[in-house]
Amino acid sequence: MSQTPKISFDDFVSRKLTTTSLMAERMLPDLLAAAAGSNDAEVQAATALLKGWDHRFEPDSRAALLFETWAGLFAPKNFTDQSNYAVKWTLDDPLQTPRGLKDPAAAVAMLKEAVAKTKQLYGAIDRPFGDVSRFHIGDVSVPANGGFGNTGVFRTITWGPMKNGERTPVHGETWVSMVEFGTPMKAVGLMSYGNSSQPGSRHNSDQLQLLADKKFRTLWISRAEVEGHLEEKTAF
Repeated sequence: MSQTPKISFDDFVSRKLTTTSLMAERMLPDLLAAAAGSNDAEVQAATALLKGWDHRFEPDSRAALLFETWAGLFAPKNFTDQSNYAVKWTLDDPLQTPRGLKDPAAAVAMLKEAVAKTKQLYGAIDRPFGDVSRFHIGDVSVPANGGFGNTGVFRTITWGPMKNGERTPVHGETWVSMVEFGTPMKAVGLMSYGNSSQPGSRHNSDQLQLLADKKFRTLWISRAEVEGHLEEKTAF
């Protein structure tokens, strides 16, 4: 939000949908530099994979699971423990902290540990993110995007544990609306998990594909728009 003095509505929507990890942007250069001299084959494979990653949590991202696993080791307690950072968060420099590796060798050791853990959890260090991260309700299951908010991902999705070969959200993008109070008013939004939890309703999973596609529906903000989309009407 601080990159430009003004943004358009389309820019606003686009930035809301970014899956880039600020933690990856900030920490990977230091981690890769620390691991550059390693002769360990697993560390070398991990660094090669991470070097080619664009730091986004998208369905086809092949390094996202490995980085997420390393980040969980480096900053435990839901990515909040700052004891391994060289500089902890400070109010005097809120946008550039925390940063740095307090112990580069330990961070590289965590990368080797992350390799083993990623293989254990997901089968390979380069498993596509969307293979195991799914938006799944009922019969609808689609490859997902988004990541843990505490890794600096604005497209926040908190993933639950692996179950039956996949993991699904337990928190994050639920009801989202973006409104421009102009003339005419612009309003888009999404109820990610559907507008109905009633068994048999087609509206308990019909927005998952929009969520996966990073699209929104136009919100009906006038009586005429609402009445034009009625499915059922009951008179009392």
